[in-house]
Amino acid sequence: MDEPLAEDTLEIKCNSKEVVQKVIQFTNPSSFKDISYKVDTDLPDILSGPTKFTIPPKGSYDYVFSVRPLVGKIYFGKLIFKEEYGNMYKWYTVKIESKSLYSVQAVEMKSRIRKAIYVDLTLNNPTNEVVRFSVDYQGDYLMGAKELRLDPESSGIYQLFYEPLQVGVFEGILHLFNDSIGEFLYKLTLICEDSPPTFLETIKAELGKSAEVVVTLENPSGNDVEVATTNTNMTNFTTIPDKILIKPYLSKDITIKYTPSSISTEELATIVFISRIGKWDFRLNGKGIIPKAMEPTNVSSYVGGITSGLINFKNPFKEVLNLWAELKCETNDSQAAFKLITKKDKFTVESLSNFLYNFLGHKQIPFTFSPSKLTKYYAEIIVYLNRNLFWTFPIIGITEVKSSGVDYYFKTKSKKMLDGKIVVNFNNGEDIENEIFSFFMKVKDEKYNDLIGKCLTIGDLEKDKANNRVNLNIKFYPLRPFKSECEFIISKNSGGQYICNIILEATEPDIDDVIHIQSSLGKISTVSFKLQNVFTKNSQFVSYFSHDSSSEFSVIPREGVLDQSGR
Repeated sequence: MDEPLAEDTLEIKCNSKEVVQKVIQFTNPSSFKDISYKVDTDLPDILSGPTKFTIPPKGSYDYVFSVRPLVGKIYFGKLIFKEEYGNMYKWYTVKIESKSLYSVQAVEMKSRIRKAIYVDLTLNNPTNEVVRFSVDYQGDYLMGAKELRLDPESSGIYQLFYEPLQVGVFEGILHLFNDSIGEFLYKLTLICEDSPPTFLETIKAELGKSAEVVVTLENPSGNDVEVATTNTNMTNFTTIPDKILIKPYLSKDITIKYTPSSISTEELATIVFISRIGKWDFRLNGKGIIPKAMEPTNVSSYVGGITSGLINFKNPFKEVLNLWAELKCETNDSQAAFKLITKKDKFTVESLSNFLYNFLGHKQIPFTFSPSKLTKYYAEIIVYLNRNLFWTFPIIGITEVKSSGVDYYFKTKSKKMLDGKIVVNFNNGEDIENEIFSFFMKVKDEKYNDLIGKCLTIGDLEKDKANNRVNLNIKFYPLRPFKSECEFIISKNSGGQYICNIILEATEPDIDDVIHIQSSLGKISTVSFKLQNVFTKNSQFVSYFSHDSSSEFSVIPREGVLDQSGR
């Protein structure tokens, strides 16, 4: 039996949470029996009325029902009247147009640019069922969950976050709604203020040197941010790096370098970093202090030889300086080993303000070093402005003993261990028993630095007092062919260093295996074998046939990564 057509469409317009009553008239055409109806609807939360009623013979009945929508929207449903003791039923389509009618609450959210804040909003669930509030919000830089779940007869807190990236006053809306409980609307006033200047502590630096501070710039956005820089005092303050790009959701450390040009007054600067997500404003002040000794200058030569060196003095002041230089030595040996080359002690250096400062604001002071024995030499070149303000440049002279030929030639096949020994002989009378030694390897071709570091192991230094020498055992285990010249330098703490010339050579390795493979004409045959990584970290590999191999051969894979040893 086909379902009967709807009797009518009931269209109801009202406000949310407003009760509206409607009437449907029923008659009983029978003259001898009652008609009873049971009532059902698919809108039980907003539509209510008697669940059943009876009409006497030849009588009528006004069915009154109420509508109370909680949310402003359009509802569609059915209202069904089914005869209790029969098959007859009537039904109506129901269309309810509910207009939102609720009080709007005002909420102000105020923050500084790039700083996140949040508000807590409390909602209640008075029902004995779990309810879920849907959440919608409009406004830039707002974040929050799109749903809030509340257990029966409980309350919960909804948190709305605001992390602005633009200064100003803006508007927003937060809408929370549930068909059973209703809806809540919040009008948001979103205020973003600029960050105040950051005042850094006074930076102190020795006159002629620099000091650094690090500031951090954050990018809370999902895009790359380019940053421009303004600086009110580029003479004394510089930023590193010059070009700044901050990746999404990351931060960038910026170094501010202070170089004093005064010793009596504070030097000020305002450095502002500007981007599309706002600016960072830093206020700095620096103060120059009396300089201490500069970094030492090292020079070396062999006994009886002579070499030259120089120190570079840079005028830190904004005015021309009239200076004089003096060489000071602690011992007679140093006094004899070091000499100033300058023709006159007094000289003039241009000021910072001179547009040719990079050419004229520097003074190179040359000197010579000529050691007479194997020991450590020390001297100071002092540049005076006056007796109370001067700069000290320490000089350390290192005496070398170095042969002109190759002292050691360590050669082995790749993937074969070679045990060797380096022996350094000292002159009679040199005390090696109480001496402290240090040593290191210097590779002439830098491209082999990492390779040699992996395949060459140098053992602990052993003192052979009977023969007045030191021994060092080495293990050379190259994994691929190469050849490189190196210098092995051993230094005495009391002064002097010995340099051995070494050649390391790894030749072609022995064949690892012979692989036999055969196939029928026109058919493909394969073999496989395992590669083992002996290192403690993953290693990349490439595979190929030599150029003189037949084109019928191929290898798979051509490249890959071997897991670290032990995995």
